[in-house]
Amino acid sequence: ASIVGQTVSDKTDAVTIGNAVEPSTPPTLAVVDGTIGVIDTTRTMLDEDDIDGEGDSQEVNGHLYGWDSEGDHSVDEIFEVVGDGTMNVVANDEGHECGTGTIVQVLDTDDNVVAYYVVIIFGDVNGDSIADGTDASAVEEHDAWGYGDYDRFFTYQIAAADIDSSTEADGTDASGIEEHDAWGYGDYDRIDVATILAALGF
Repeated sequence: ASIVGQTVSDKTDAVTIGNAVEPSTPPTLAVVDGTIGVIDTTRTMLDEDDIDGEGDSQEVNGHLYGWDSEGDHSVDEIFEVVGDGTMNVVANDEGHECGTGTIVQVLDTDDNVVAYYVVIIFGDVNGDSIADGTDASAVEEHDAWGYGDYDRFFTYQIAAADIDSSTEADGTDASGIEEHDAWGYGDYDRIDVATILAALGF
């Protein structure tokens, strides 16, 4: 038999079928179905914040929203990693793994951080995961910062304090947080996360 147009070699490259390593899928953070979680990628810099304790400002991939302001949360209630990787939750300065300022890192299979997010719980500016009178007082101090010796917020805290979606943390927000704190005791408004998210355009 003759073979036309081919060069026949006695060397054969062995190919083992079924043992090839599947290419890994880069991990991304996604919202768990059925929740009102939002990944806000419009906020990518924490400006002057040293949120990770490394001595400089931290570039982030975004803020994470979707929890109510009553505490006892976990990140995996609302967010999950899709693809080949894991999620690492770094507690905030208050020691909470799901309060304003908590860091969520997405890691690939080699444990490299491929994305970095900051948790925001509306009304919770001090990071204890609850919106209460302490937070309202802090918002009032921030609002008065330009007038005396008061504490000023970092940008992620302003995002948490801004429950009226005005882009500022001011007395109106402080009043709203106080009302939320008193909600169980009378006819007061509760912080409505879905309404805030809608006002932000999500």
